[in-house]
Amino acid sequence: MGAVIKAGEAKDVVPVIQPGIAMEYAFTTGIKKLVGKNKPKVGFTQGHGEASLQDMAQAYQELSILYQLNSTNLQNDTIDLTAYKTLVMVKPTDSIPPDRFARLDDYLSKGGHLIIAFNQIDANIQYGSATTLNTGIKQWLNTKGLDVEDALVRDARCGQVNVTQQQGFFSFSTPVQFPYLPLIQKFSNHPITKGLEQVLLEFASPLNFKGHPDYEFTSILFTSDKSSRENIPIQFDVQRNWTEADFLEKSIPIGGLLKSKSGTAGNIIVITDGDFAINGREQRRQNEDNISLLVNGIDFLSDDTGLIDLRTKSVDTRPIEELTDSKRNTLKYLNFLLPIGMVIVYGIFRTNRNRQIRKRRMEERY
Repeated sequence: MGAVIKAGEAKDVVPVIQPGIAMEYAFTTGIKKLVGKNKPKVGFTQGHGEASLQDMAQAYQELSILYQLNSTNLQNDTIDLTAYKTLVMVKPTDSIPPDRFARLDDYLSKGGHLIIAFNQIDANIQYGSATTLNTGIKQWLNTKGLDVEDALVRDARCGQVNVTQQQGFFSFSTPVQFPYLPLIQKFSNHPITKGLEQVLLEFASPLNFKGHPDYEFTSILFTSDKSSRENIPIQFDVQRNWTEADFLEKSIPIGGLLKSKSGTAGNIIVITDGDFAINGREQRRQNEDNISLLVNGIDFLSDDTGLIDLRTKSVDTRPIEELTDSKRNTLKYLNFLLPIGMVIVYGIFRTNRNRQIRKRRMEERY
């Protein structure tokens, strides 16, 4: 069952209405799509090797309903940045000159907001190495009290990479856990992360807020209780046998919100992975919560209608319980042995029962 929303001659279709699922966000965005004429502008910065809007097809599809999305070249001094409610900088790869950061500072001082998703470390699995990527963002964030470490986090709860193995004349791929791809399931209680279940990041760096008179910092993304950090230079070994001794830290911040104390200047969302919302030219599909993280961040900074609360209203987080090795082994053997034990007990019961039946019949016969 679906629904049709009409406004004059225009109409929009909500294809599926699921029983028990809150549909306020779908209906409200459908109405805004039809009647909203002056959409807030969101600019995606260009000029420093950033990802383009074409590289973020999933995010574009979600955001274009409520916002007017533009590519904004910071090299062009004639562009009025104050026309944009929020600027988004995703995966810059080139060095950013000081005058561009000065433009961003001026934009922020006038109430504009900024999202930066960037890689502090340039990691390459094929070459098995990781080095610092000098874009200038680290130094700029340092002026606001936020330190981005020249390191990568490692997490026991992580994604996988495929390792090609050769056996005779045949080669085959085997998925292997790779701790440098942290699977984030620990979030702060914040509108940006509300309703998220798991975000898969690639080569994220730790954040450390040292304090600042003009900003306060709220961490929103954390590693699990079994994690660690590794300083560069790093040599990757995808076939390494990891142990618990490799994950002695917990709750390392890798994303957060720099909030202005003035109340008039803009805020900054920082995520130390530039790839988390990118589909790429080949349009590989991203994890839905990765896209929701970016969309929620833009909604939080740009939308004054309260839609962000509706967007995640029907989503309940269902975290997977972290088990100790002893408990995991106990459950594993219990799952294996319990059915066998039940069959044996049932067999003994049936044998005794049949024996008693035969005994009664023999007694009745004689």
